[in-house]
Amino acid sequence: MKKTMYILAVTLIAVLAVSCSYSEKSTEPASDAATNTETSALSVPDDSQGFIRPTEGLLTQGYHDGHLAVDIAKKDESGVGVSTPILAVKNGTVIEVSTGTYGGGYGNHITLDHGNGVQTFYAHCAEVYVEVGDAVSQGQVIANTGNTGRVYGVTGIHLHFELIVNGEKVNPFDYFGGAL
Repeated sequence: MKKTMYILAVTLIAVLAVSCSYSEKSTEPASDAATNTETSALSVPDDSQGFIRPTEGLLTQGYHDGHLAVDIAKKDESGVGVSTPILAVKNGTVIEVSTGTYGGGYGNHITLDHGNGVQTFYAHCAEVYVEVGDAVSQGQVIANTGNTGRVYGVTGIHLHFELIVNGEKVNPFDYFGGAL
């Protein structure tokens, strides 16, 4: 079983290495959560429709049935989770903030409205720095990653990030040019 998993991992890495573009400032692959490759918080690919990455760290869970979001976490050299700034992915207005509650399992969380039916949701925040009604700028620090709400096992400190278009949760990879 270990040999099969190793072969699958090596094959996936090889395929991604061939299909991904790299810049001088970043060794960031363009797509899959399974690569577990760390990327820059502010890298903006040309085809990203103007969105930036919401935080730095590794993709620890991708978008799939039962998890209509992506999870991003950063760990230090010893593998311990560390809190990182959460950035507004695009200019917008804060329409929801929940702090100090279980928040339906999301703990401390924020929803931003970017206009044209686009909203973003940031959950499990350790600290929140915005209030309902605030106008936020792309790249502005709105919170820090955390582990509030329902967080199981090794997930630890992370950002649960959702992209909502016209009321429907959608795959963020479709809007970020695969650069999450």
